[in-house]
Amino acid sequence: MLGFVTCYFLVAFIIYSLSDFLVWRLTFIRAREKNIRENARAEHQFMERGVHISDEEEVLEMKISKLYRTNKSVFILSGPTSIIRSIFEFALPIGVGIYTILLLWKVIP
Repeated sequence: MLGFVTCYFLVAFIIYSLSDFLVWRLTFIRAREKNIRENARAEHQFMERGVHISDEEEVLEMKISKLYRTNKSVFILSGPTSIIRSIFEFALPIGVGIYTILLLWKVIP
């Protein structure tokens, strides 16, 4: 039984740490995207008039697209990790609680 409890806490640590890491990465990526957009606006204010706005928007979209492409795994993993974490936090404790109650019910007449 102690082995199961140890495994439970090990799995909990892995799920929580992965979930927290992905949230941190998503926050970082979104902050980086905001930074890219703000820098593009600032550059636009100081650029010479010969550069067209459509060219600037294309460069901006390329930078943001590269940011999302390089962090694709974070976006792919965030959904399944969220589902696994919610199952682990809600369904598993209820199941273990019901199982424990049934075991105690059988042991204690």
